[in-house]
Amino acid sequence: MSSDMTHDSRSDTETGTSRPNFLVVMTDDQGPWALTRTMPELVTPTVDELVETGTIFDNFYCASPVCSPARASLLTGRMPSAHGVHDWLIPGEEQPDPHEEEYLGGLLTLPEVLHEAGYVCAMSGKWHVGTSRRPAPGFDFWYAHRKGGGPYFDAPIWDDHGNKRDEPRYFTDAVADEACRFLDDYASGNVAGRTTSNSPFYMQVNFTAPHHPWVGSHPQELCDLYSGCDFASAPPGAAASLVQTSHGIL
Repeated sequence: MSSDMTHDSRSDTETGTSRPNFLVVMTDDQGPWALTRTMPELVTPTVDELVETGTIFDNFYCASPVCSPARASLLTGRMPSAHGVHDWLIPGEEQPDPHEEEYLGGLLTLPEVLHEAGYVCAMSGKWHVGTSRRPAPGFDFWYAHRKGGGPYFDAPIWDDHGNKRDEPRYFTDAVADEACRFLDDYASGNVAGRTTSNSPFYMQVNFTAPHHPWVGSHPQELCDLYSGCDFASAPPGAAASLVQTSHGIL
């Protein structure tokens, strides 16, 4: 996870002060060792720039480092024992009795607090803490994966009208594209019908990468970067899987 407080935010017309914008970028299932400072085989120029210009928290602790509870903690500021999400959640449409639940219903979240404070809030990508069919409370802009993961091509998403569809774009690119669409709308002064000229923003960009599936799931030009790589710097368990996929299976 990476966060950034940008410095060209909009002015608060009531106080005459400037409030920061918040950009929160989340990768999915990425091991703490999976950075070029510990694994020089990786080709991650954007992440490298964040590391070089930011701060690494070496003693950062997550009480439940699994998809859903970790996201719920980020959103609520609560431990899993307090917000009630203890493990990754099976999507509603995959339940024996398909239904969509709001697991954080009744809990105050960071986007809600910021929205009440005048922020324009956006989410692009993976939600995985309950239904993502409609924008969660506090969000003005919403582009969401229907589930918690899955294929990177034809990924299951909700469209702007809450209908199921498959995303034809490579999902990692789609998440970034939609985040940029929000920024374009924000810069134009209107997000989903809301005037943004005097409001700062909060945006979550939640990728599903580098979570599996890996085999046959990514553009060939990315796979070619690791062709024949033995990933000697990876922990033993992870290295075995990486070598297997890099030697032709991927």
